[in-house]
Amino acid sequence: MQTSPFRNMDLNFFPGSDFYEQLIKENEALKKENAELKVRNEQLEVEVITDPMTEVYNNRFLKQKKDGFCVMIDVDQFKKVNDTHGHDVGNLVLIELANQLKSNTREGDVVRVGGDEFMILLENVDHLKKVERVVKRLRKEIPSVRVLNPETNQWVEVGISVGFAESFKAADSAMYKNKEERKRKAQERNNLFLVEQAKKQRYSSIMKQPNTSINLIQ
Repeated sequence: MQTSPFRNMDLNFFPGSDFYEQLIKENEALKKENAELKVRNEQLEVEVITDPMTEVYNNRFLKQKKDGFCVMIDVDQFKKVNDTHGHDVGNLVLIELANQLKSNTREGDVVRVGGDEFMILLENVDHLKKVERVVKRLRKEIPSVRVLNPETNQWVEVGISVGFAESFKAADSAMYKNKEERKRKAQERNNLFLVEQAKKQRYSSIMKQPNTSINLIQ
């Protein structure tokens, strides 16, 4: 293919020519437009992998990452929060949780994988003990999430569940096990409370009946 003799021509060679001046201006305009398009494309790439509400990465971001150690977090009884206080308050809970997670982790580690579930990527972590330390710190720093309901001017506080493992899928499973364990312990505490209340109520009823023998040995 024959090379054009104008390919390497210095466009400033003919400064008095209107044609070349216009060509130079158009060339500079194209350079500026290309630079702006490059910036916009980079912005779009970030937007595609970012959750717009919480401003953390979304699950599309995970496709770029190698599976490995991670921590899963979600909100306890999130559906109840939405049903009781409305979705706007539920969104405030998610935003506050995301902000607290970002404050307690490295930049870019937090991912919203969907709904009320978040993941913390632990890249370059090669030992489970390090993961356990991260989980311990998170449970200490974020025992619950508290937001103000703007309509009722009342505080809404919910707990969070945390799970960790050596892979994304396993971490999700561990998180649900933690959630079920927390529910079980809460139910046990509630059952114990009901038993104690029943004992007190039974004792009070007996005391109201005169001439009734009381057996205090249960």
